[in-house]
Amino acid sequence: MWDEITELSILYDFYGDLLPGKVREIFRLYHEENLSLSEIAERFGISRQGVHENVRRAEEKLRSYENALGLVKRFTEQEAVLDRLRESVAELSTRIPNDALVQSMARDIASLEA
Repeated sequence: MWDEITELSILYDFYGDLLPGKVREIFRLYHEENLSLSEIAERFGISRQGVHENVRRAEEKLRSYENALGLVKRFTEQEAVLDRLRESVAELSTRIPNDALVQSMARDIASLEA
């Protein structure tokens, strides 16, 4: 569905706060700030291998959180349903432009996006 970088970014958005502080920061620096293993190792006073292990461990943890909780999957499914609703209401709006119910549905969907 997504490439690995996008997948990890989304998982981090959902579950990043569940990672231990140091692991979270190392993951963030590597994936979001694009720092090298060496740069991160120097910042934390650990080996490049240590950084690599922390990044790998964080990736595994993020995936395990998703496997257990499924929040990203649920969110994606809900977004797909909302997209279909938007399309249906837009089509109804063109067919019945001044209908109060259709206008009310359009406002309700718009409020979900806010």
